Amino acid sequence: GLRAGLAATRSLGIAGMRQYAAPTQHANGERILESEALDRLKAEIREHAGPLPVDLCRKVLCLYGIPVVQSTFLRSPYDPLPSTLDYPVVVKICSPDIPHRSDIGGVRVGVSDETELRRAMQEIGSNAGAARPGARIEGYEIQQQMTDCVEAMAGFAVARPLGPLVVVGSGGTLTELVGDRTVELNIVSSDRALDMIRQLRV
Repeated sequence: GLRAGLAATRSLGIAGMRQYAAPTQHANGERILESEALDRLKAEIREHAGPLPVDLCRKVLCLYGIPVVQSTFLRSPYDPLPSTLDYPVVVKICSPDIPHRSDIGGVRVGVSDETELRRAMQEIGSNAGAARPGARIEGYEIQQQMTDCVEAMAGFAVARPLGPLVVVGSGGTLTELVGDRTVELNIVSSDRALDMIRQLRV
């Protein structure tokens, strides 16, 4: 519409040009990252090409105050397990060369105990090796399995010449097939973010 078109036109003149220190708080009271923390985060992200590693993704979410599920990382199916694991859990292969893990059998859900967990890690490791020979396998991510929740996604990208974009949509393994998403030019206010969510079918 007209509003998005005008915003896109404005963005053409400033995308890639503005480098400013983020204030700690907007005029409307919304808290954002302080400049120093944001600069450190940007520097870490610039060191990577392709999908970000799990620990850095969690750091991004935590710095923005977004809650994350209980999670742990193992390099091998035979590593000691933390005593704090709360079953059932989800286990996922960790590899910078495998962005879509469920497509190659790299995810197991509903893992109910230690025996099943170690077997699941061995299986998804074998699946990853068969589907992506030569892929760098860093280890296994084990997460608390959430129940009675809605699967959704939120992300961002830079789409030239429009500039930064924010996307929210239905999540899960059928995200790309369902196509239930809303895209908006950054910066997105809290009110606009709620509007984007209301437009979804989730």
